[in-house]
Amino acid sequence: MKRYVDKPEKTCIRVKYHHYKLSALIDAGSDVSIAGEDVAQNVGWPIYAHHTKEVSVANQETMIISGVARISLKIGKHQIEAEILISPDFEGLILGYDWLHRQGSFEWDFFEERIRLVRGNWVSMWEDEPLIKVRRIVATKDVVVPARSQVAATARMLHNAWSCMTAPA
Repeated sequence: MKRYVDKPEKTCIRVKYHHYKLSALIDAGSDVSIAGEDVAQNVGWPIYAHHTKEVSVANQETMIISGVARISLKIGKHQIEAEILISPDFEGLILGYDWLHRQGSFEWDFFEERIRLVRGNWVSMWEDEPLIKVRRIVATKDVVVPARSQVAATARMLHNAWSCMTAPA
């Protein structure tokens, strides 16, 4: 069997919300669908209260849940309803097992890098990896750092919060 070691993995699809185009990671290993607060605010998703206040992530840490967005996403030619948990500790959009399960039939053609939902048309998969990774850390309180000094500060690190800042030198 031939292995494609240098070939980037394509695990994202393009979704539309009104006139916004988003990249969504398809992750059957994630129990829930989740998006960062920044994504929800940037595209204008209404956020509602939800009974889930936190979820566990792969490294057994917890991620805060601030609410839920119940929206309709266009994937290929289909409008698909989605319930997506919203977190201030996350960037991006993951469509997890809960979303996949609601679709009923789901096919993932790894060789052709595409998926098909409910016997619809095939949707191409996309690579979604930034060129340079920069981790975002957020102070939990205002901090004053005097010039030429260091200060210990209480902070939290966003889960999966990689941002592409510049192309590699």
